Amino acid sequence: MIYLAVTLAFYQLDWSTVSFQMLFQYLCGDNLTDPYIPAEHFWYIYVLIRIYLIFPVLKVCYDSSNRSILVFLMAILFFFSFFTVDFNAVVGLISRVFGIDSYSLDTLRGNLQPLNNCEYLFYFLIGPFLHEKLYEKKLSARTKKTILFSALFGCGLLILKRYLQVGVLSGEWVTISGDYERTATLLAAIGLFGLAIFPKSIPLRLRQLLSFISQRTMNIYVVHMFLAFWYSYSFPNPPAGALVHLLRSLIILVIAIVITEPFTYIPGLRIVLGVKPVHRINHNLHRDSK
Repeated sequence: MIYLAVTLAFYQLDWSTVSFQMLFQYLCGDNLTDPYIPAEHFWYIYVLIRIYLIFPVLKVCYDSSNRSILVFLMAILFFFSFFTVDFNAVVGLISRVFGIDSYSLDTLRGNLQPLNNCEYLFYFLIGPFLHEKLYEKKLSARTKKTILFSALFGCGLLILKRYLQVGVLSGEWVTISGDYERTATLLAAIGLFGLAIFPKSIPLRLRQLLSFISQRTMNIYVVHMFLAFWYSYSFPNPPAGALVHLLRSLIILVIAIVITEPFTYIPGLRIVLGVKPVHRINHNLHRDSK
């Protein structure tokens, strides 16, 4: 709603042009067409709503001593997201190289996929498993090597997939097709998470910085769309390249944290904007220190 209001004010549009039906559809994730105001940038909000609606069921499965139902669900989600996307990409590459007919699992995926955006639900489910197995645990040398391999192999595979898709590693920034649904993305995410929580793998200051940023992920998401809107308006023809894109992302990350951090200390605004983390005084710690 705030983004909609800012956009209408920026372009000096009349609220009367937005009917209740258009507003309702916009809040459900559809773009406004006249005037055109995109809503897909807030995809994560609608994904979260869907996940939270079934969260009580997931929690019962997770808390149960027998997690076979949860594991089965994750297997289904993996097949209908990561496996099908990579299968289609490999078969498509083979068909182009050898000039043979291409086959895909799109029909099966489209008709039987249990949930839209199921890859995000998979990430949501695998998070607590990784946290339970890795966070603040004494990891064996074999586990550490596996995590390091996962990070390096995942990142290397993503670079290879980009090259196979575009043909070059330089030039304009191009998103890998099925980016979040790639097994390489999943391996890289798991590996980088594991590296970040190694007790002595990275300096304490850097770990504290990573923790600080990760607790403010939603803050960055909420603000980045405003900053992207301003950037696209101020720089209609920005310089291209992966390094430029990376630098712009880092700048937006820092600015977003600077903007939202004061709100985390104001209860009213904090609740309305949904910013994290919640700053509270630890009364027990304060009492013990006395």
